[in-house]
Amino acid sequence: MFFKQKFRYNRKKYKKKPLKTKHVVIISLMLFVFINLGSLWMVDRIIEPLLITMIKTEVNELTTSTITNSVRNSVSKVNMDDLIIIRDKGDGYSPTYSFNQTSYNKILADVSDELSNELGKMTNQLDGNHEASTTYSIPLGVITDNSLLSNLGPDIPIELFIVSDVTPEIKTTLTSSGINNTFLELFIHLNVGVQVAIPSYTDRQVVTTDVKIGDIFIPGEVPEYYGGNENNPAPIIIEPKKEE
Repeated sequence: MFFKQKFRYNRKKYKKKPLKTKHVVIISLMLFVFINLGSLWMVDRIIEPLLITMIKTEVNELTTSTITNSVRNSVSKVNMDDLIIIRDKGDGYSPTYSFNQTSYNKILADVSDELSNELGKMTNQLDGNHEASTTYSIPLGVITDNSLLSNLGPDIPIELFIVSDVTPEIKTTLTSSGINNTFLELFIHLNVGVQVAIPSYTDRQVVTTDVKIGDIFIPGEVPEYYGGNENNPAPIIIEPKKEE
């Protein structure tokens, strides 16, 4: 009987008391701080690099699309025959070509004006204020690269503005086609500097684009005799009979 009473007494004596409200608040605050620090570390080390890569891709696609549409609108009424001057040298020589300087300058001026206007709309810099910008947003779920999750999560604000002038130039590509024939392709080459800013990151990237504006086939003279190559034997030439 004495043992049971003593045991009950001791058990009652060492019974744990509930935590005080002050201790609960302190522990909760510590857990909250540690969880947030862990989340920030995860965002900084894991999520942010993926987010930056995704943002650069999105900005590059947006800018490239704007550039392509602007160039096509500018050159839609251009006649390639007015832009390219072909000179036939004769005597079996391949013809040469050059640009019509008036048409050349007009195309570049039209492209520059159209593109500056469209990029100004995109970045809110139509009034020439280079400090102006436009804020876009993409959901955090895009870093998963999953079509079902790409629209989920909080929106990440992206500040975008142009940091360099647009200077287009025309580039050409020549391809041999057949015997003494040339296929000429024309491209508008552009470099546009874009500044991208998110709450924890700022970077400048250059978007480079080549937009095809037309092509032209330049025929050359076909020689009377063509020796062929290693795979194609030379044709047999039969001298025509002379009339008596």
